[in-house]
Amino acid sequence: MLTSFKKVIDAATETTTSDPIDVKYAKKVLFMFQRANHSSGSSAFKVSGSIDDGTTYIDINLLRDNATGVMTLVGSKTLNADGYALVSLDLDESGFAFDYIKVTVTETTDGTHSASVYVVR
Repeated sequence: MLTSFKKVIDAATETTTSDPIDVKYAKKVLFMFQRANHSSGSSAFKVSGSIDDGTTYIDINLLRDNATGVMTLVGSKTLNADGYALVSLDLDESGFAFDYIKVTVTETTDGTHSASVYVVR
């Protein structure tokens, strides 16, 4: 089993999109999103995917979030205070297989935003 962990957005202070992340043949993809230096506003994280070798990216609504104790598929994860969130990309149930993904964080007002990705092949 091959694994990789990479910080793809590092302490951004504005709306930012990561470079492409290779997830070909991935069995699991886990994201750790972080918001810091909060005084107001939020950080909204979303993921887009490509099935044509990185030419076209489409927002994907396949993030598994268990913030409420129940697994829910969402299109984005918003942090309204300093802290972390873990979400995973639903590859098991959806049947999707992506070549590459990108993470985008949209800043509202202020804060510092980071995103890391853990890929299991």
